[in-house]
Amino acid sequence: MNARAGAALSCAVICLGAWGCGEPARSQRSVEEIADEYLAAYLVRFPETGTLFLLPGARHDRLIDNTLPALAAWQAREDAWLAELE
Repeated sequence: MNARAGAALSCAVICLGAWGCGEPARSQRSVEEIADEYLAAYLVRFPETGTLFLLPGARHDRLIDNTLPALAAWQAREDAWLAELE
């Protein structure tokens, strides 16, 4: 994993935590549930992260799929999470 991916993960966790400090989210799910889903999906999208941070249960046999369809799918998921948090 490169520094950019690590920074993205850190920013996402900080932002999700900050959004949880204000008024309750309109979503039926809590910010923690969305953050847990994001992290699980992030580790699937960027499997090198689990190896880099020695996460328990991480798979060490995959690399990121950098194809345009995979990137578009990931961005759509990010947009859905953001919409759920707004």
